[in-house]
Amino acid sequence: MHSIIFTLLVTVLIGGGASLVAQNALPGDLLWGFKINVNEKIESAFSPGAKAQAYFDIMAIKARLEEAEKLAADSKLTADVRAEIQENFDTHFIGAQQNIAALEAKNNYAIAAEMATRLQTVIATQMSGPLDLREALDKASSLSSDMSTKAELY
Repeated sequence: MHSIIFTLLVTVLIGGGASLVAQNALPGDLLWGFKINVNEKIESAFSPGAKAQAYFDIMAIKARLEEAEKLAADSKLTADVRAEIQENFDTHFIGAQQNIAALEAKNNYAIAAEMATRLQTVIATQMSGPLDLREALDKASSLSSDMSTKAELY
């Protein structure tokens, strides 16, 4: 019985330590996969509801854009790493759009408008960065405009 408890304790400590170290990992680093596939999945699971999920996706988008910027500044943004960041960005962008649509479907127009505006702002602040964000910004701007209009009308 003591060996089971000891094993669980060691597992938790090692997993927790890896989780903490992974928080600072950048794309291309050994622990970046742990960061996005473990840490972020756990964080997402503890973000109940469409508003919290939209916010989570927007913050993940912000993190990816900041990571890309840092790697570019350090001349470490390879084509493979750029593609990996873009794929993760796209996943969270779609997630944010879906959660904003879920808020809209529940007639939570003011919250949907707030999340859409946050999404637009995060993308707009990184337009001069290393990723091509024009299409995403156009979609986010349109979504923000639509949700703001509905929030004003309803």
